[in-house]
Order: sequence, then structure tokens, then C-alpha cells
Amino acid sequence: MRMETFRHWTSDQVGNLSSVEWVPGEPEIVRLLDSRGEYRTLLVASIEGTQIVVGLPLQEIRSTIARLNIVIIAVVVIVVLVAASIGALLVRYALKPLDRITETASAVTKQPLDRGDVRLALRVPPQYANTESEVGQVGAALNLMLDHVDEAFQSRFESEEKMRQFVADASHELRTPLASIRGYAELTKRGGEKLSKDMKQAVDRIESESIRMTSLVEDLLLLARFDEGHALQMESVDLAQIVRDALSDAYVTSPEHEWGAEGVEEPVLITGDGSAIHQVVVNLLANARVHTPPGTSVEVRVKQSSDKTVLQVEDSGPGIPRDARKKLFERFARGIPRELGHRGAPVWGYPSSTPL
Repeated sequence: MRMETFRHWTSDQVGNLSSVEWVPGEPEIVRLLDSRGEYRTLLVASIEGTQIVVGLPLQEIRSTIARLNIVIIAVVVIVVLVAASIGALLVRYALKPLDRITETASAVTKQPLDRGDVRLALRVPPQYANTESEVGQVGAALNLMLDHVDEAFQSRFESEEKMRQFVADASHELRTPLASIRGYAELTKRGGEKLSKDMKQAVDRIESESIRMTSLVEDLLLLARFDEGHALQMESVDLAQIVRDALSDAYVTSPEHEWGAEGVEEPVLITGDGSAIHQVVVNLLANARVHTPPGTSVEVRVKQSSDKTVLQVEDSGPGIPRDARKKLFERFARGIPRELGHRGAPVWGYPSSTPL
């Protein structure tokens, strides 16, 4: 520090020093009249009425303190940033197993779990599924849940397989006695002149019911075969010809309906399973025939563009209530009809239970 005396200064520079009342041993802060700023002064001696005062300039000290404050603030900011970065890295490392758990859970949600032999092979890796940390406990709990769900799916699949096999076996075995019942009914009808009117009516009912039961058994067998996942025979088929054949059969079955077609004059070639597509068209026309009153118009439209082919079956019947449409394509879905139509049949209904 620079020590200065005031004896060589001018009266203008030290003019305000005479107004200071110094006390020996106690420093005073004095601002000079010029641009030297403030000084920390101290009375060191008095000789024959003359006071000897020494002073220390404060400008350099204050500048040094200001620079020191800046350095301290900068160091504190840097330390806080470094500590925050290190803390973020440590937290990220500690929570890294959560990312793996999230990936596993997301992968499970993308698997088809609604049907078939569902196997959940995805698991959280062992290093992320342990009981040593809270996150590891979450991973272990997720693996335990996946194991439980996997076992449940496997049990469900085995139960469905047993039921499917039972339906297939029962349907296959029932066809023989139903065919025998129908045969005996036809054989009995040949001697119709020997039967009373009531007996002949009973035989007719036996034959008609055996035909209906045979149709139901065939549908059950077809359902079982479809559930087995048989591959479709993809080939080029003429959709227009299929529609014409189905309409011809529908007209013979129900001439009281008004049948029409649009867009089937020329061949409409598509790639698909011909028998399955024919079944779709037949089922749609059968629904329109069974669940609408006589005189209803039914029209089939086929529209083909460069990227798709659309088949529409529209009838002028009362339609299906809006609240029943949510379950429209569920297997074996049934509803309460609003009214009864031809021969007591409901004027609206659900599609055939055969998978389309």
C-alpha cells in the first residue's frame, strides 16, 4: 500500500483536513477536494501544535475487493454448474434401469394379445431387475407380472384349444347321426300314402329340423377350422361372377324380395380366396333376406378403382339400431329385436357367426 503525507499538498487539497477532529488511535475516512478520492487517515503525533496525519488511499483496496468479489462469484457459479452437471449424470445413471423397464413395457404393448398362442418372452434384463435398489425392485416386479400374465395367456390358449377341438370333434361326430335322421325321414316319406296327415307333418318337421341342425353343425365345424388358422388360397377370382351366382341363389330362395346389382356386368378381377369371398357375399345376402320383411329391395354394388375394390350390400329395411352396432361383428352376438317381421323373424339382426 502507498502511504502518503499531506504536508506537501496545497491548501486546496488539505483544506478540509482542518475541519476533522482526530482522536489519537482512531482512524477517520476523509474525502479530499480533488479527485484522489477517500483516504483512511490516522493521527500519529502532535508536535508543538502541529498534527501529523498519515493516510491510506481506499480506491485501490476497493478495486481489489471488487475484483475479488467477481472472482468469488465466478468460481461459485462454475462450481454450481459443475456440481449440477455431475448430479444430473449421477441421477441419469441411477435411473438408467427405468429406461430399460420403459422399453420392455412399450414392447409388450405392441404385441398382439387378443388371440392365438400369446407368449410374452420380453423381460427386463437381470442387472436391472434386482432387490438392491428401488428401481431394481420395480424391474423385478414387472418381470413377475409378465410371468404371471404369460402363464395366464398360456392357460387361456390351452383352454381355447381344448374347446376348439371339442367343437370340431362334436361337430364332426354329429354330422353322421343327423344325416341318418334325415335319411330315415326321407325313407319314411316314401310311404306317405300309409301315413296319416299328422304323421306326415311330423316327418316333414323332422326332416326340416335335421337339415337346419346339419347347417348349424357345419357352421360350428367351419368356425373350428377357421380358428385353427388355415391359410387362405389366394388366387385371381372374378368378384362380379361371385355376386351374380349369389344373387341367383338368393332370388330362388326368396323371390318376394327385390334383388338388384350394379357394376357386375363386366368381370371384376381381384386376388383372394374365392370360396371365402363367396361365403361373405352369401352371408350378407342371407342377412338381408332373413332380417327384412317381404318386399324389401336389396342391391349389391361393386366398385373398382386403381387401388381398391369395394363391395356394398344395401337394403331398404329398417336397419340396425345405433346402440347395437358396436357389437355388430362380434361372434355369436345377439340382440333384442324391436319388432317381428316375416314368419316371426326380427326385422333387424346381427351378421352370421361365421368369420368373414
